[in-house]
Amino acid sequence: MSSTCTTMTGTLQVSLREARLTLDRALLETGMPYGFNHAVRECVLVSEACRAARSAAAPTTTSTTTSTTASADATGAVHEPGGFRLFMDRYDSLRQARPDALQVAPATLADPVRVDCGAQHAWVVAQMLLDLLLAEHAEREATSLEAVNVTDAQELQAIEWLAQRHGAMVRVHVAPHDARATLTLQARRLPPKDAADDALRSIIHHGMPVDATLWWSMYHLALGALAPDNVVSRRHAGANIVDETGTVIGRPTDDDTDFSLLTRIDTKTAATGKTPA
Repeated sequence: MSSTCTTMTGTLQVSLREARLTLDRALLETGMPYGFNHAVRECVLVSEACRAARSAAAPTTTSTTTSTTASADATGAVHEPGGFRLFMDRYDSLRQARPDALQVAPATLADPVRVDCGAQHAWVVAQMLLDLLLAEHAEREATSLEAVNVTDAQELQAIEWLAQRHGAMVRVHVAPHDARATLTLQARRLPPKDAADDALRSIIHHGMPVDATLWWSMYHLALGALAPDNVVSRRHAGANIVDETGTVIGRPTDDDTDFSLLTRIDTKTAATGKTPA
């Protein structure tokens, strides 16, 4: 990526692949257990997709009735909560993520499963809560789960979309001021073979609009996961092995190149009965 590109302003149309790649790299820099990177990444993507959908549906006015949960940047522009902007705001706290902090209370037949999330961020615990609810439903037909002590509990609403990938319909009722949420499993079926991800469907086909300044801040953050650009890294950037001076070590061609084909004209004539041009 050139420095000219990274100074572009306005709004960029970012593909799903670009977003996943950038988030993957940025999450690697947090040092959280690698197995959670994918789960957190998908939560952020769903959150951004929902945020973008809300922004697109909202009337383009400067009314003072703007939602109290929206935020304004240094320019005064109002943004819907969640998504990439919240990811950047919470990035440092993700470095201290401890998925093992969750405590599951002993389950009873009458009461919902209760999980103390240990003040972990909603994105860190969302997939685990969904997995636990589905497992409890399979084992004892439990249909509800209560999560308490969750940071940014409103972000647990991503579970409603993530559940579709498992053929489940889950509703999430959030009490953000109490840092808690209740998950209710309403239906469960095998997802059809051609099931599409409703949350990301539009992004798959059209990409997502992202503020350029926000995107480039994420992009530069993600660069930290890459090897530094120096002589050593550039020597390993291609198919050939080279030394510090650029001299190729070993064969400079593909292993499957067979130069003996150049001398097999007679053999080819005998086999086909045709004289090469």
